[in-house]
Amino acid sequence: MENWTEYTRFVTSLVVIMDPFMAIPIFLSMTKGYSSQDRSRVVRIAIFTVAATLIVTAFAGEGLLAFMGTSLGSFRVGGGIVLFMMALAMLQARIDPVRSTPHEEEVAASLASVGVVPLAIPLLAGPGAMSTVVIGMQR
Repeated sequence: MENWTEYTRFVTSLVVIMDPFMAIPIFLSMTKGYSSQDRSRVVRIAIFTVAATLIVTAFAGEGLLAFMGTSLGSFRVGGGIVLFMMALAMLQARIDPVRSTPHEEEVAASLASVGVVPLAIPLLAGPGAMSTVVIGMQR
């Protein structure tokens, strides 16, 4: 039964850190004017990118840390600092301003780029989620 407790703790912490509900307003603002089929495609691309990123991080993360000469303990401290900063930002209800020029919006008009760059990698599968996956795989 101890394993189920550990898995539940891992999944719960990963969902809380990823915070998929926070991504909904950003998704809606980034896909303004898209058809429902195009929005579904963006969601599929984002889901695939998040899953691939976290799976690669889970299996290659500790090896990459060893290659860079960083111990898992140091990574835990760094990941803890990142999570602490994210928690402080949530407590203060700060919203990072998203500023873009019309040219940047034209470049970001590609469905794949919207699903990968603002939604998947930094927003959902960011440093907090990656450190949680690496530390969870070590356990």
